[in-house]
Amino acid sequence: MVKKIWNQTRSVCRGRGGELLDTMLLQIMIRLLALSPLLFLLSGKLKILACLSALFYLTLIPQLRRNSAGAMQRMIRGGPLFSASLVSFRYWGRHFLESARTGACLFLWALPFIGSTAWILRVIYGKAIVGQTDVFSVMTALQNLGGGDVMRGTAWFLFFYALTLIPLVLGISFHSGRRHEQELGEKRFLKGYRSRVLKVWWCGILLLIPFLGAVGFSAFRYARAIMGAVNNMATEGLRLPAPDQSIYLALAAFLVLYLPFQPFRSLLSACCVHDLWEGRES
Repeated sequence: MVKKIWNQTRSVCRGRGGELLDTMLLQIMIRLLALSPLLFLLSGKLKILACLSALFYLTLIPQLRRNSAGAMQRMIRGGPLFSASLVSFRYWGRHFLESARTGACLFLWALPFIGSTAWILRVIYGKAIVGQTDVFSVMTALQNLGGGDVMRGTAWFLFFYALTLIPLVLGISFHSGRRHEQELGEKRFLKGYRSRVLKVWWCGILLLIPFLGAVGFSAFRYARAIMGAVNNMATEGLRLPAPDQSIYLALAAFLVLYLPFQPFRSLLSACCVHDLWEGRES
């Protein structure tokens, strides 16, 4: 099954590199447009206008993703990928509600990560509570977690914190074919075939191993800086260290090792859903 979808995706992409590149650049430009109000954070008096970014993102991105799903399904059937339909706002309300339902499901998958992050921010930036979030209590908890070693306890804590991302990643893979299913009609036909969609999605992750390795290296360096900050917490208080040059490595990896493979990964899911849909279109 996976090999069949992989070969079908390669066949669809053959000779269409220009269209894939144009489509990817258009999607990047629209996302940057949605995020552009964040520049107001650089101004002391106009920071509140950065909230417009959330409004722009919710207005543009769900429709953009739905349009791209429709374009990919047309491409699989021999139609064009790069066309005016990518920026169409037809049926925006219905598409927004469908995206909101999927987003609500992903929010549930992300609750472990969101809850853990909120607690960490409360410890770092909130008012210290004796016996809970004061420096001595935090160091004692980390020391206990590490069997008497604060640094080892911090390493274990960061490891468990990273594990909270697993449910979110599983949720993203589980719902990865939903927009393509919606684009192919009202009938829900993926029920009972989720395992196939999951296999194809995870197969696409193999293309990102170099990217994940570069990001993992950057994250490891930053984690070491955090461990050093925790070790000095008793004298300097708990402060998150500023990202070092490794952030540029992660950015370069995103541009060179992630973006070029993203269109193919998206088409893998599109081809998988289209393959399951064929024969059920009536």
